[in-house]
Amino acid sequence: MTFEYLRQLNRPKYGWGVECYLAAKEPLKTHTIADDALSGGLMPGLTILGGVASAGKSSLAVHIATEVAESGKRVIYFTLDDTWGNITARSMSCWSVKNQGRKCQGLTVVPFEWSTVIKGPGTELQLPEGLQNLSAYAFNARHSNAVLADAAIYEDMVAPNLAILDNVSTTTGIEEIVRTVMADGDKPDLVIIDYIQQYQTGTPDIDKQEYTRVSQVATNLQMLAFDTQIPFLVLSSLKKLDAKDEPSLDWFRGSGVVGYASWAALILTKGEIDTPQFKEVALHTVKNKAGRTGILVPAKLKGAYSTFIQNGGVCIA
Repeated sequence: MTFEYLRQLNRPKYGWGVECYLAAKEPLKTHTIADDALSGGLMPGLTILGGVASAGKSSLAVHIATEVAESGKRVIYFTLDDTWGNITARSMSCWSVKNQGRKCQGLTVVPFEWSTVIKGPGTELQLPEGLQNLSAYAFNARHSNAVLADAAIYEDMVAPNLAILDNVSTTTGIEEIVRTVMADGDKPDLVIIDYIQQYQTGTPDIDKQEYTRVSQVATNLQMLAFDTQIPFLVLSSLKKLDAKDEPSLDWFRGSGVVGYASWAALILTKGEIDTPQFKEVALHTVKNKAGRTGILVPAKLKGAYSTFIQNGGVCIA
């Protein structure tokens, strides 16, 4: 086996240098605070998003999914931490805040808290007994119910590009779904995993111990993301740490591989202000192969709407 033989393995058609330059990927814009933290957006590979308790990592994932889907790009959202219905409700609420006042289909978008969807219409909207066609009834009632009005517009503008799956528990299942939709010509532009410590590999000997399971799940997702050239936003829980500690790759729970397998890694922390309307948070960049680390993006989280609003300028350590 010669060195030239090794050099020619998987050789691109036009040569390594030309192919590398011309095939370079633009960051995927999320239109959220993550773009500032990542110096542009999500790149193919794993971006790990961790957060201290109640800092809002799932809310940020929903915000990103909603923005990307509304921009016309396909998003697959895998979750074992929440239900399909809750993620949909949070996405609708997030979308309603951004688009409040917008007119479409003769309707005006009115912002609503996501819990409004979960609670249902109550006595405000009485469903007739023996109702056979819920979709038709909702369509006719949308002019008298603000949530149904928003839902009607959301169904056209966001829902066609957002697939939420809450019944897939292994990386094998994730890979099968991603590769199947790609084979059918519907390559996703973003895949979200919520969250990594809850998923398994499907191999009992690996899955019985947290360290080996989380390590292999991270490795499997990394290989899938690089092979398909798709940005993966992977949520992670954190270790119990002292509040005075500075965010770092060592914060991710289960295995150091979580951070080291990533292209970029972000950590959400809470600020001092926490009111019923919003809480102060900060998004820290602890790893970024395509940009700077040490970036801190202060923001306000409106948890009732799964929406983040940047709070001042970006800080760079």
